[in-house]
Amino acid sequence: MSDRLVIRADGGRGVGSGHLGRCLALAELWGTRLGPVLLVTSPSIPERWRSAYIDAGAEISAPDSPWLEQPTAWVVVDGYRLGDAQAAVKRAGHRLLVIDDHGSAGRYLADVVLDQNLDVEPALYRERPSGSTLLLGPRYALVRREFRKMPPRGAPLGRARRVVVSLGGDPPPVAEALVRDALTSPQLSDLEVDWLAGRSDVAAALAAADMAVANGGSTCWELCALGVPAVVLELFENQIPVARSLAARGALENAGWFEDVDAAALASRLLSLATDPARRARLSDAGGRLVDGGGPARVVARLRADLLEVRRAVPGDARLLWEWVNDADVRASAFSRDAIPWEEHEAWLVNALQSPRTHIFVISDGATPVGQVRFEGRNGEAEVDISVARTHRGRGLGAAMLVAAVDRLFDAVPDARVVGRVRPENAASARSFEDAGFTFDGERAGGGQMWLRYSLGRDDPAG
Repeated sequence: MSDRLVIRADGGRGVGSGHLGRCLALAELWGTRLGPVLLVTSPSIPERWRSAYIDAGAEISAPDSPWLEQPTAWVVVDGYRLGDAQAAVKRAGHRLLVIDDHGSAGRYLADVVLDQNLDVEPALYRERPSGSTLLLGPRYALVRREFRKMPPRGAPLGRARRVVVSLGGDPPPVAEALVRDALTSPQLSDLEVDWLAGRSDVAAALAAADMAVANGGSTCWELCALGVPAVVLELFENQIPVARSLAARGALENAGWFEDVDAAALASRLLSLATDPARRARLSDAGGRLVDGGGPARVVARLRADLLEVRRAVPGDARLLWEWVNDADVRASAFSRDAIPWEEHEAWLVNALQSPRTHIFVISDGATPVGQVRFEGRNGEAEVDISVARTHRGRGLGAAMLVAAVDRLFDAVPDARVVGRVRPENAASARSFEDAGFTFDGERAGGGQMWLRYSLGRDDPAG
């Protein structure tokens, strides 16, 4: 089976850069961990986006190339004008992820549909195949690598001194003039203004700013991830629900539709924010709570999970499971670090396979077993144990295995509440639970030990 990811997205004049930007987040992560990436796009895309994909290791091809004829793990389609691409991808027999906003396509043929926006309801995506998966909400926000690597912001002090302007790749000239007029107001003359149009170091520029003026599109998720307080303008219709929902959550200030705003009113709003550090701090905190930067990893874990094979353990797996559980690294991260004798393990497995409270799944990548996931019912919860075979570590498989096994558990026990316990020093396991969509419930203590608790229910809100 191929491990190639194909992305079909366009950008540039009349299209904007949001589709290319969020798909780049997937390309960066997939290319690092899993395999080759191909971007299929219009030859007219801006050079900075072409360079960004090439820097991420992606190849680039035109839409009239035979891009559907090669073996492919997943195809990603992102674009309001690419409705016909869904049918073409499925006719070619490929797995399909469609990225959309507020159900704009209406009908979906996808295996997975992703909408990273706030307050989106499953009903918007009712016309999709049975058994397909919905990924909804900002927990899946596709934030590019450069925005995830920035250090946390400190608390703002005093009056803002530096404002960044980020209006997107193709803003209406009237909106650009509006912002320029507002920022030339005498009351804002002490502000250093940094325009980001055409810049490649966007994340660094935003991270160094005290506040921002931005469009209401994909830039909003990047601002939230960095904790940059912002005033946004709605420049296109698809930006209206993004800006208004984020403003309702206190993550930014929405100045409204750009044609309804005058320069004096915008300048007054910017001055008010620039002189109120407490308000800027509240916006920063609210944005950071909504967008933690883990969205791309959660999406990739979902896609990777659908490439794995999951089966229930059988008695013939006893030796394999015993070798995995006694691996030196597994024992070192376990709460009980003693090696498990063969006789004890063999007797335990016989009982476990007969117990209705225990569910043991063996995960394979193709024909190769790569690990196990076990659920043990305790006190109304299903405590999870996971181990990845030594020869398959370091490829992000832990999160994908959790996603795949949890799916199977929820099929059998729909109301299960899955709980994971992780030693505080086990960063890799903690990351696997976070990438698999689990919620961090904080530190716990008991029996003389500390642990991190993660949990997940089938109907947990998307965030």
